[in-house]
Amino acid sequence: QGDLAEAWRKGEADYATVAMRYQLTDVTLDKATGRIVAGEPRPSEAVELWTFRRDRGGAWKLSAIQQTA
Repeated sequence: QGDLAEAWRKGEADYATVAMRYQLTDVTLDKATGRIVAGEPRPSEAVELWTFRRDRGGAWKLSAIQQTA
């Protein structure tokens, strides 16, 4: 899920920060057996702030990712 947190213009550039909320499962598998050798099979939730930038009228490009506390 992504929610627009803020948007602004500085000079000829536009910026937008999106709060990205998602679930992930971080495990290491044994390729031969498929067995979990490290990590937790239960998903955890993460929230990051992704900031995008574009020159006026141009394509949006990712410019920063911040972890939230």
